Amino acid sequence: MVDEALSVGDRKFAKKCRERVNSIIANENVTVLFVTHSTGTAKEFCHRGIVIQKGKAMFSGGIEEAVDFYTAS
Repeated sequence: MVDEALSVGDRKFAKKCRERVNSIIANENVTVLFVTHSTGTAKEFCHRGIVIQKGKAMFSGGIEEAVDFYTAS
């Protein structure tokens, strides 16, 4: 999933999308691959993060550490 999918429409629709994604993550036996540049959105949905630069994985770990790595880069 790409974060732009959560930012379409009005606030009510965006809230509904976020609630649905959170429901899927909490209640289904699935893995969600979430692609974003938004550190706040990443923290909202993710427990782990992978930072990719120029097609190469530069960091993989907890979301807080991934965000720190991303913002320092």
